[in-house]
Amino acid sequence: MSEHKGSLEEKISARLRPASAVRQALARVAGSPRIEAGSPRIEAADLLNLALDPDEPMEFRLDAVTILLAMERPDEEGLRKLLACGDRTVFIEALKSIKSFGVSWALRDLIVAANTTKEADRRAVLAWALAAYRDSVDAQKTLLDLATNDSSSLVREHATESLGEFRSNSVSKTLLHILAVGSSAERFWALFSLGNLADPSAADAVRGCLEDQTAVPGLGTISEEAEWALGKILAGG
Repeated sequence: MSEHKGSLEEKISARLRPASAVRQALARVAGSPRIEAGSPRIEAADLLNLALDPDEPMEFRLDAVTILLAMERPDEEGLRKLLACGDRTVFIEALKSIKSFGVSWALRDLIVAANTTKEADRRAVLAWALAAYRDSVDAQKTLLDLATNDSSSLVREHATESLGEFRSNSVSKTLLHILAVGSSAERFWALFSLGNLADPSAADAVRGCLEDQTAVPGLGTISEEAEWALGKILAGG
């Protein structure tokens, strides 16, 4: 088992080797019957097959996803297969790892998927994951489009939330527009993002929401979120 773990560890980005999620995944996946039965030098293809096999225990599949996305060398074909996986748990775990690890090489495929995936619930999670790329103009452009033009309110809400990681005049202008005309849930997330950005130009618009007692199920009221956002703005972040 230690031989398998060692061969896998060599393939992982030096930046990510110390991460507890990666180390735990390495320890567990080395005990997978499929890995034990394979060659001593485990390849990305072995892990991908494990991740996509519905007959394998889910814990091994998710560990394989974690290791694949922590690897030093990009596996773009493997990523596309994970993003197309019909198992929602595997799909979401892939996005969680991408966002947590800051997988730079995944950005292009995430944008393509966010723009082409038919299922709204999947586009929403893709929009959530794009928050990890706060320095990317392309990620920002994609989120601005999703937040204002997507046909699904769920996607618009997640994109609006993610915009709170991006600082630009375009983002601030879009968030203020959503705050003025969006649904109650979209307005809630616009307040969240404006507060997260601590944008002083938004102070007056946020103050205008302090008396709005509209409840957003599972989140709170517009008034409560406006109070939080204004506090962040006045404190400078």
